[in-house]
Amino acid sequence: MARPQRTKLEIREVGELQTTSKGNCYVECKTDVGVVAFWGKTDHMGNIQAIQRTVPPLKAICGCIPSNWNQHALWVPESASIQLLDPSR
Repeated sequence: MARPQRTKLEIREVGELQTTSKGNCYVECKTDVGVVAFWGKTDHMGNIQAIQRTVPPLKAICGCIPSNWNQHALWVPESASIQLLDPSR
C-alpha cells in the first residue's frame, strides 16, 4: 500500500455509509479534487464518523492515497490522519 500523502480538500458533499462485500465500510465525498472515499472497518470507523458529523462545505487535510478505481480520485485509509479545518460549520 502506498504511503498516505497529506492533501488539502474542500469537502462539498458527504455520501451515505456503504459496505463492501468483504464487510469494509466507506463513505464517498464529493470534493474539489473529485470523489474521495473514506475507509474503515466496523471496529475502526473514527475517520468515517468524523466526516459524517460535518456540514459541508468545509476544508480538511487528510492522508490520501491515489485510487486504482475509476470511481474515486483518492481514498483515505482508516489509519490515516484527518484534520477538519472548519468543523464548527
